Amino acid sequence: MNPEAGYLTSFSGGVDSSFTVWRHHHKMAGRATKKLTAGLLIQGFEIPLRQKKAFQHAAHKALCQLDSLGMSLIPMVTNYRHLMKDFFDSHTPAIAACMMLLQAGFAGGVIPSTYNYAHLVLTWPSSPLTDHLLSSGTFPIHHDGAGYTRFDKIRAISAWPETRQNLRVCNQAPSRDRNCCHCEKCMSTILAFRLISKDLPPCFEEDLSTAQIATMRFPSQAELTDAQIVYQEARRLGVQAPWVQALRFTLLWNRLRLRAKEALRHRKKNLPDDRANNRYTNW
Repeated sequence: MNPEAGYLTSFSGGVDSSFTVWRHHHKMAGRATKKLTAGLLIQGFEIPLRQKKAFQHAAHKALCQLDSLGMSLIPMVTNYRHLMKDFFDSHTPAIAACMMLLQAGFAGGVIPSTYNYAHLVLTWPSSPLTDHLLSSGTFPIHHDGAGYTRFDKIRAISAWPETRQNLRVCNQAPSRDRNCCHCEKCMSTILAFRLISKDLPPCFEEDLSTAQIATMRFPSQAELTDAQIVYQEARRLGVQAPWVQALRFTLLWNRLRLRAKEALRHRKKNLPDDRANNRYTNW
């Protein structure tokens, strides 16, 4: 730990990490403001080790964002995901471990929040309740940004030209250095920008149609929350566009679908094995 140095933050180039560096650069965190001097981008997490060119491209985008705020980018490569079957349950400790390899040059580490206080997912490995427990006696780890929804974060970074150009939110595109513009994460982000700035940022190569919005499938309730917040904000602003009605429909449909899926899972779990595996079981 170097108490006179700045802080290191994990930086994927997405909404959460972009908001953290923007927030602290502009001293929006009050007494909790940290002097962030570098961002850590790790290959082997959401960008596979085999996609070397994609990582280089993603690193260039991240560097454009950080350099505009006077910060540096530190790229790192790890095969941790190949070693851990439960990667998504343990990736936050892995981020902290990567940070601690560099602790001699920094006062501490900052991990951007994924969920806000009102919608915490306690099974997710990163939260304001647990991230600080990853600290050591010489290198403190801080959780940042849980007081803000994803919509709040997008509103803040929408004024940052380099982020509008280089933001990377998608983890489903074949090449992980760009946004697919079709998944639920891209959809929520595109619609948030549509509400806030009335246009499509250059980081998205194509816009969403009303039909695409109406037929979107969300894998879980956690992903549905971000779209719900966008819809609530559109209602608050009195927006009556067709896409708002399409969003309302897809939220209702996905909510019912996810509830039915969860109920079926619990029903099967409570049945004897011979009945749970019988597709002709009369529920």
